[in-house]
Amino acid sequence: MSDSELTIELYGDEASPGGELAGRIIVNSPAAARARAINISVFWHTEGKGDEDKAIQHTENRTANDAVLFDSNGAAEFSISLPTAPLSYEGVIVKIVWNMQVRVLLNDGMKLEDVVTFRLGQVASVAAREER
Repeated sequence: MSDSELTIELYGDEASPGGELAGRIIVNSPAAARARAINISVFWHTEGKGDEDKAIQHTENRTANDAVLFDSNGAAEFSISLPTAPLSYEGVIVKIVWNMQVRVLLNDGMKLEDVVTFRLGQVASVAAREER
C-alpha cells in the first residue's frame, strides 16, 4: 500500500475486452472507520488532437447503510464487467485511455479520491509497430 490514505490495487493492469476488472480498494484504518460511501467509476477518454471524448462505462455506489464498506484491514474487493470496446490505443494523433476512479466519502464530509489507468485489450502502440 502506498503512503496515501486511499489506494486502488488492480489485479493486473491489462483487462480482456468483455472480461472483468478486479482488485481492491484500500484505505487506512482511521478513514475506513469513518467511511459512509464509496463511488466507483470506470471510464475511457481520448487524448490528442481534436475534441476530447469521454464515456463512463460503469458506476457503482456503495453506502454504509447497505453493507459493511471495508473489512478489518481497510480493504473492499471489486469486480466489474467491462465492455468489448473501445480498446486502449496509443497512436500518434490520438490515444484511448481507460481509468478507474474511486471516491470514498467520510462522515465528516471529507473525500478521498484515487484514479488508476489500465489497458483494455492488447492493441500494440504505434511506436511498437514501427520497431518491427
